[in-house]
Amino acid sequence: MKISTDRFKVEASGGGRNHRNFNVGGYVHGEYYLYRSRGGTRVVASGGVAHGATRIDGKTYKGRPQGSVGIGVEIPIGKGR
Repeated sequence: MKISTDRFKVEASGGGRNHRNFNVGGYVHGEYYLYRSRGGTRVVASGGVAHGATRIDGKTYKGRPQGSVGIGVEIPIGKGR
């Protein structure tokens, strides 16, 4: 058994016409390998959060942040290990 590395991703985007009409958003996601076998099989824990805001004709609309967590198993198939 070998405990391995982690991966993180941060994304942001936005666009608009002017200071009264625009849209912005962001996303953060992280993964951590809990287990990694010699054959390439991995058990991965992950989690992420996203949030956005929109402004239309000077009125701002914001929702609640969306979050997710999970545990997955990655099994390599074929030659592409």
